[in-house]
Amino acid sequence: MLVNLKEILAIAEERKCAVGAFNTPNLECLLAVIDAAQKLGTPVIISHAELHESISPLEKIGPVMVQAAEKASVPVCVQLDHGETLEYIERSLEIGFTGIMYDGSLLPYEDNLVNTKKAVAMARKFNAGVEAELGAMPSREGGEAASGPVYTDPAQAVEFCRETGIDALAPSFGTAHGIYKVKPMLDLERVRVIAEKTGLPLVMHGGSTTPICPMQEAGRSGIFSQRKM
Repeated sequence: MLVNLKEILAIAEERKCAVGAFNTPNLECLLAVIDAAQKLGTPVIISHAELHESISPLEKIGPVMVQAAEKASVPVCVQLDHGETLEYIERSLEIGFTGIMYDGSLLPYEDNLVNTKKAVAMARKFNAGVEAELGAMPSREGGEAASGPVYTDPAQAVEFCRETGIDALAPSFGTAHGIYKVKPMLDLERVRVIAEKTGLPLVMHGGSTTPICPMQEAGRSGIFSQRKM
């Protein structure tokens, strides 16, 4: 059952749980995730990251993902993960993706704000939901957060969410993609404050070094997203 990002987030809010988001760059990953979700009777997000383009072109894997979601017996959102260019985001929407993440986290704040607004306007034409990232995590390739996180400022998060009209926010609170280069310091209080002040579902990217979901520990439903598989 193909649903959009807003619909699957509504399920998460109703159940007070997190929804797993898994990159599926090949058929084996895709079938494994869908099969597991159906066995467990749980909604799921299948994702394609822009950085996977060289090994799994969007035009090849995208339609397969959409078709698999349509045939699934559980709600499935097909999400573009870490879309860094508006052109790539538009291509994913034209294929049928029902959620997009615009990742301008390594840009200056004003540029991130402007581009996120454009991504939201684009997604709305396709009835797709939008996630955006504010702050920056360690281990972003060549990014300013290579050695440590740039924590999301709660006041700025409120402004960002209000100005852009996004459906979900990925704040930086100490998690990382890949191997930690510094000792992780998860700021769950920051998550609580951002959740309370923005009123939006929140997204956790990267690893947390803990078996529990930090979003749930902080009293929030939302998305648990693991980009590196």
